[in-house]
Amino acid sequence: MNKTKVVAIVSGGLDSTSMVLKLEREGYEVIPLNFNYGSKHNNRERQSAREIFGDRLIEIDIDLSFLQKSSLINKDKEIASGGYTEENAKQTVVPFRNAIMASYTVAIAVEKGAKYVAIGNHAGDHYIYPDCRPEFIDAFRKTIEFGTEGEVSLLAPFVNIFKSDIVKQAEPEDADILAKTYSCYRGGEKHCGVCSTCQERKKAFKEAGIQDKTEYME
Repeated sequence: MNKTKVVAIVSGGLDSTSMVLKLEREGYEVIPLNFNYGSKHNNRERQSAREIFGDRLIEIDIDLSFLQKSSLINKDKEIASGGYTEENAKQTVVPFRNAIMASYTVAIAVEKGAKYVAIGNHAGDHYIYPDCRPEFIDAFRKTIEFGTEGEVSLLAPFVNIFKSDIVKQAEPEDADILAKTYSCYRGGEKHCGVCSTCQERKKAFKEAGIQDKTEYME
């Protein structure tokens, strides 16, 4: 029996990797798709995605370097230290990023004969990133379905739960895989430990009561 195909956007990070593991346990055939859009951490993220997903990883490069307000892209703006506050997080917003990547993903899903595209945004993203909110997900799902005549739809399994909930869902055998994921916005070889995404990662493992095997510089 053929499995239903899903093209999943994977950064190489904790959320999207957990999503793939979840979808595969549910019986889907997952096609992992990684984007490099020119951010400071994309190359290091892709390194992790390659290690986790191997030869089945599809890699797409797009140029969003013209979006210079974001500290993720602008080389002259530093990635702030500290927790996932509104001030810190807003500096990292890349306008309409999820929608841009999802649009590419839909086209690839049609090409691959996949029924779904999947993204791993979670409830902790809602107050900063407009294209992570449930209202956007619902509207974009309809757009995808209209635009493909119902051939493709959208899955966002974590949209109403938090990062700690994602970690709690992990199976014991997932621990070594999750340790390979990469979340740091600064893009160094190891997690810096002090930027907002590193702080959020630490908090998620702590709240989930699960050992964090990540190696942090600080």
